[in-house]
Amino acid sequence: MGNESVPSFVLDYLKNVLGEEYLDGHTCEGVKSAQQRVWILGFGGGNPPNLADPSWDQALMAGKNKLVVRMWKAGARWWNLHGHIVDSDIHPVLELARAETRAYQIARRTLPALHIPPLLHFDDTTNTSPWAIFGYVGYTSIYFDTKIRPCSYWIDGMIKVRPEFGFDEPHPRWGRVPETQCLEYTLMVLNAVTVPLHQSIYAISSGLDWTDLAAQNNTPRTYSSMVQLYQKAHTKMVQRLSDGDNNNRLQRVMSVLQKCIEALQEHASGVVLLDPVLVHMDCQPQNLLWGKDDDTDAYVISSVLDWEEAAYADPRFELLLLGRKVCANRAQAQVIWEAYEKAEPSLGPILPWLRLETVHSLCTLLLQAIFGGGRSPWETQPDLWGKITREFHRLVENGWGFCEGALDNDDSRNQ
Repeated sequence: MGNESVPSFVLDYLKNVLGEEYLDGHTCEGVKSAQQRVWILGFGGGNPPNLADPSWDQALMAGKNKLVVRMWKAGARWWNLHGHIVDSDIHPVLELARAETRAYQIARRTLPALHIPPLLHFDDTTNTSPWAIFGYVGYTSIYFDTKIRPCSYWIDGMIKVRPEFGFDEPHPRWGRVPETQCLEYTLMVLNAVTVPLHQSIYAISSGLDWTDLAAQNNTPRTYSSMVQLYQKAHTKMVQRLSDGDNNNRLQRVMSVLQKCIEALQEHASGVVLLDPVLVHMDCQPQNLLWGKDDDTDAYVISSVLDWEEAAYADPRFELLLLGRKVCANRAQAQVIWEAYEKAEPSLGPILPWLRLETVHSLCTLLLQAIFGGGRSPWETQPDLWGKITREFHRLVENGWGFCEGALDNDDSRNQ
């Protein structure tokens, strides 16, 4: 990706802030991202003109004359079932951009031991292409030196197919941490990121602005609110099927899915509400910056990036995604759940949350099967049905025998 890939209006803005001479001969490196265009801009050095905002000087010093530009292009999130159920009047792309930038600001304040990139500028005047400038905290910044060395161990070791809760699951984009290592990895994330973040938020209490991260009416995301979302998704799918698609298999699956949602609704009334926090929801290796301490030979988390799934929510959502998407099996997920209970003893059992996540996955996959699109366009129809089948098998194994009604007689565990 060359210099021409950075929109001219971004460069014009930077020239206005930093001076045209400072930008002369700048370099540009494109960064892989699913829903954003991301560039790392490097400048030749020297001192920019005296800046009214010292945060720019500080960011350029810490980043060794580098900045990061992000431009949002899509709005699929876990919270909107990958873009299929939109509950806001705000355009999904703009909603995601505002949520992510707000999350960066809160995380930077509440995780002082980590190097969260500072937000230097955010332009949300357009619905479809909001953009922002952040400080650079990557491997050539001042945060990595002779003591803390850059470490790619966890990313280099990711695998494309991994056993997960009873089945091999493909992950064609980034992969996953191998089953034998993911508990060690997840415990490091829990102790270095999740628990400190939540404890800091509880300590600050009312001093944080949750605008853009909450659900409608500035309310937190809860078990009950997600169940309501699944009911909306089910209604939308049933309506589409009634408009002409008489697929008997889909009709049968919709009937069983409704029973799943009703079972979640019945349980939701008994879920004890916990004080909401900032959740990241995607602490995979590609979203963290890792170092290695030369003195102790220990792995160190330097920063947490890519807060596009962030929300103001029940803390158990974070644990759920760590347990279900980062860990590889129920035993590992239970260890994470119990480790967090040392800080928050009123979590309740993990099983209802595992069922919720599985219904969440089913709604997302079925919406993609019926309406197309979604966040994983490389998945073909057979791939989707294989995943749907495996999710129903997981619900059966988690005690919901009625979900066998969604399975064909020839559905095997290896599908």
